[in-house]
Amino acid sequence: MKALHQKLILITAFICFFSGNYFAQLPVNYTVEIVNFSQSGCGEGNLTAQEEPTWLLWSKDNINSTWDGGYCHWDNNNEPFTYVPTSNLTVSTRNNTNATSVILKFDAWEDDCGSRCVFESSCGFLGCCEDDDHQYQDPIASIPFRDNPACTWNSYSYSAGCFSFTIRIKWEYALFNAGSDQALCDDSTFLSAYGNGQWSVFNGAGGSFSNGTDTNAVFYGISGNTYTLIWESPSNLSCITTNNTDTVEIEFYSDPDPNLTTSVPSICDGEPIVFSASGGILYEWQIGTNGIDFQSGISNSYATDSLTNSDTIFVTATDVNGCIGEDSININVAPSPTNQLGPDITVCPNESVTIDGTNPDPVTYLWSNGATASTITVTQIGVYELTVINNDGCRAYDSIEIFNFPQTTINLGNDTSICVGGTLSLSPGNGFSSYLWSTGETSSSINVGSGLYDVAITDANNCPAYDTILIGDFLSNFIDLGNDSLICEDQPILVDAGAGYTSYLWSTGENTSSISINTIEPVWVEVVNSDGCIDYDTVYFDTLVNTFALSPDTSIYMGASIDLTASGGVSYLWDNYDTSSSISLAPIEDITVWVVIDIGNGCYDSAYVNIVVNDEFNIFIPNMFSPNLDGNNDEFKIYGYGLEEEIEFKIYNRLGNIVYETISLTDLMNIGWDGKYMDLDQPDGVYIWTLSANDLSGTPIVSKNLQSGSILLNH
Repeated sequence: MKALHQKLILITAFICFFSGNYFAQLPVNYTVEIVNFSQSGCGEGNLTAQEEPTWLLWSKDNINSTWDGGYCHWDNNNEPFTYVPTSNLTVSTRNNTNATSVILKFDAWEDDCGSRCVFESSCGFLGCCEDDDHQYQDPIASIPFRDNPACTWNSYSYSAGCFSFTIRIKWEYALFNAGSDQALCDDSTFLSAYGNGQWSVFNGAGGSFSNGTDTNAVFYGISGNTYTLIWESPSNLSCITTNNTDTVEIEFYSDPDPNLTTSVPSICDGEPIVFSASGGILYEWQIGTNGIDFQSGISNSYATDSLTNSDTIFVTATDVNGCIGEDSININVAPSPTNQLGPDITVCPNESVTIDGTNPDPVTYLWSNGATASTITVTQIGVYELTVINNDGCRAYDSIEIFNFPQTTINLGNDTSICVGGTLSLSPGNGFSSYLWSTGETSSSINVGSGLYDVAITDANNCPAYDTILIGDFLSNFIDLGNDSLICEDQPILVDAGAGYTSYLWSTGENTSSISINTIEPVWVEVVNSDGCIDYDTVYFDTLVNTFALSPDTSIYMGASIDLTASGGVSYLWDNYDTSSSISLAPIEDITVWVVIDIGNGCYDSAYVNIVVNDEFNIFIPNMFSPNLDGNNDEFKIYGYGLEEEIEFKIYNRLGNIVYETISLTDLMNIGWDGKYMDLDQPDGVYIWTLSANDLSGTPIVSKNLQSGSILLNH
């Protein structure tokens, strides 16, 4: 509680300092109103005569330079008297301003000329009395209105000559905010609201405030609880704005309980123990108040084997909210017995060994394999641990590891095959102490035929090893030249015996892996494989006769095309790499066209044709077309050879309008006119065309048949 009191004093001092420097800068709303006017000490000199005072009052503030108010107030009465206006009471209303003071300007006089709201120093030619007792004060007062309480009317009175007035000012902070949500490890906190209001608890049990109307009130709650607080305008409607409300969430976290526990209630000297805690994300561990051992981090457990009697373990847990909890525990440590198993032992694989753990002190025994005698006999390699327990219940541990000598591995080789009638030499290697074969032989190697054989040896560590091998006979008929087949007329064929054999002998006398033949005589081969075994095969052939021919030589005009067709094959390859049976060509010079056909069975044939190109001038312009999308004559094009690329070609309808034009000979010959204009089909009928072009020598064409003509469009 003392720490909390000190914290509150420090925070209060900070807030007081902060308030004096910050809250004075917050924007406010304020209203200036007239309470009354009065006149006293300047009259007509006749107690029965009525006075005619006029009052005008203005206000502005230290931020806004514009004067507000200035309404004319007047009355007829006998002075001294006080006048309370019934209208235009509000002089100024300002919202969201940083002003700190209100400045007043005052004008008053006794009206004798009758204008009432305009001061007249003379009545002119009328000869009446002038307005008198004039008092004009600019300014008459500057009021630091924030020095007085907010949300209440504060009255101020001032006088000038025989005139006086009373005003009142009410102000409040324009900002209204309950402050930021808070979550903290405590049961109280300072609030940080803005504006004028009062606090109340909307949700949560047991909460209270140091001052229900203080923006920086202390809120007291209960650890582990969450509260929703409301900061709202006073319920008595005393503020200018009476509907302000805002909420803030306050969550008081509970300090974590580390709940320190141990893996065992007590330990023996040098025995490990594990301490566990919970409730945090960070933990600090310490042995004794002097910090003999220390661990810090995210681990919620701490293990040690260095405790002495009556050591105290301390843990500090910090949870996800930054809250801290502490716990401690005392541990009793008793003396432990001695235990010694001797050095590690190495034996042959699968050999048994006896481990002696006999202790001179009265103890009980427990081996890691479950045995409870002082000695054990084992056959498996590995670590064997002995636990001895004395009369105090304290334990001592020792372990011994059983190793195997390196396993000697012998290898007679993979199972294999030999040629029928052959032999194979077997050996597991030299340098072993002894050998024993399944044949009864004791030499380091033996020669055997096909069958199953094994050998057992003894190595330098007197450890055994053995291996087995199966020797079979190679299969015969391992060479295959393939099926008998047809060969092509005048075309050699490759006969392949396959790679990987050590030798080859063909019926032709050749000794390569493959040979080329062009006869129909039977062909045989004899091969020897890598195992030295011999096999052979024979293949027979017949002849497939060539019968293919292409079309005879021909000639075409320049610009024309020609179709060529090959037949009688299963596939085709032209010299332009086309693979269809028919091709269309439009050569511009004399050419020879070749085609190769696949007759089948690996046989091929070829043929050629000579095409002569007549390059004389030859242009044809059709006189009709039918764009009905039937794939036949759907576009108007020109055909032939002899014109330069740049032309001027136009088509006119019967009204003389151009419906198609181009300057490209390529477009006219390959794309042409589709019978449309602006994507609309043109009506059937006769259309006129004109052509302006040069021949390939650059001379303009003069033939009238090539300069203009007509075309019939018929869908």
